Amino acid sequence: MVLRGLIYLLSLIDLRILYFLSDIIAFVLKHFIQYRKKIILENLYRSFPEKNENEIEQIAAAFYTNLSDLIVETIKMVSISKSELTRRCRFTNPEILNHYYDSQKSLIAVCGHFNNWELGGLALSAIAPHKVLGIYKPLTSSSWDGYFKKIRSRFGMHLVPMKSTTREVVKHKNLPTITTLIADQTPHRSEINYRTTFLNQDTAVFLGAEKLAKLTGYPVIYFSMHRIRRGYYEITILPVTENPVEETDYVITRKHLSLLENDIRQQPANWLWSHRRWKY
Repeated sequence: MVLRGLIYLLSLIDLRILYFLSDIIAFVLKHFIQYRKKIILENLYRSFPEKNENEIEQIAAAFYTNLSDLIVETIKMVSISKSELTRRCRFTNPEILNHYYDSQKSLIAVCGHFNNWELGGLALSAIAPHKVLGIYKPLTSSSWDGYFKKIRSRFGMHLVPMKSTTREVVKHKNLPTITTLIADQTPHRSEINYRTTFLNQDTAVFLGAEKLAKLTGYPVIYFSMHRIRRGYYEITILPVTENPVEETDYVITRKHLSLLENDIRQQPANWLWSHRRWKY
């Protein structure tokens, strides 16, 4: 309770001041803790074999700043107003969502652990005409899981545990929904059914978005999120497929992974390089 109270008090501070805290966190993570340094560098070298040592080191240093910004921006989510949120996290073409909503069509939306996906999800729930279903992996601690669910659902997002995805989507079949999935996580070894080349590496991938789209027939979109400057993001909605049932196997998966890879190459420091993405 004390820690949550501290988080709330910190969330009331202006982000411009919180970024000073972020700079301190980044310095400690990089120079003292050396947080997952080996994993980060290994991932970067394998993903960008064309880059030299100096370029890789620069990306790694910028990654620590990005990670620290994620931490303070997530703290800010506890109390951020809708007006500040939508000012800092702007959708460039929200009319696409309105078009589908006016047609009473539901959507499957995919994104990655790129830039501040948490802030993006909160902003989506603040502006989308649809009911937003956020698919997530519950935390081990039920107490903290409930706490973060409360934060993520502040503007109406309905959080759905991964194992309940199909049941919840079917449950809401008579309501226009956007089912959001983070599609760059590593499947458990027993769940690996497909591998592809991603960032120059043989990569095991989840097929959840594709399977769900083929089951429901819902169009698939991709959220391309980019940091414009510190504390400000733009999200562009990109089409993946309008008719998922007509797509051959794995095409949908390859399409949205290709869009994510393109984003990562544009802003390489802003992906979650500390994740053990290629542990299998």
